[in-house]
Amino acid sequence: MAARSGCRWGLASALTLAVLLAGCTDAGPQAGPGSVEVRVVSPNGSEGSALVSVFAEGIRSVSAVSGRVFSHQVADTVRVVVVADAPGDLRFAVSLADATAVVQGSVLQVADAEDRLRSTVADYALEFLR
Repeated sequence: MAARSGCRWGLASALTLAVLLAGCTDAGPQAGPGSVEVRVVSPNGSEGSALVSVFAEGIRSVSAVSGRVFSHQVADTVRVVVVADAPGDLRFAVSLADATAVVQGSVLQVADAEDRLRSTVADYALEFLR
């Protein structure tokens, strides 16, 4: 009887460990429709607005995460103006036909919290969050 109890205990422990480990894995984005959040990374902190260009196969649409966005798409490239309601993070979402698509982009112009254009965008970047 003690051997059976120890076997059950070992089996229960192994199953518990397997369930816990399975819950910790991140398989990443799955093939199929999805979206990516885009954030303008600023060396100056809060910004008022930005003009960016995003490239990805199968772009479906652009939507605001906060503030307002205006976009124009030609094929696999979309230009986006993102305007903050209050100075802060500039973020928007890009809907994709395939969530595993490679997404790239660049910052073209940035205006500060008082709507003055920054003299350079060399130290700006885009962060893509899935």
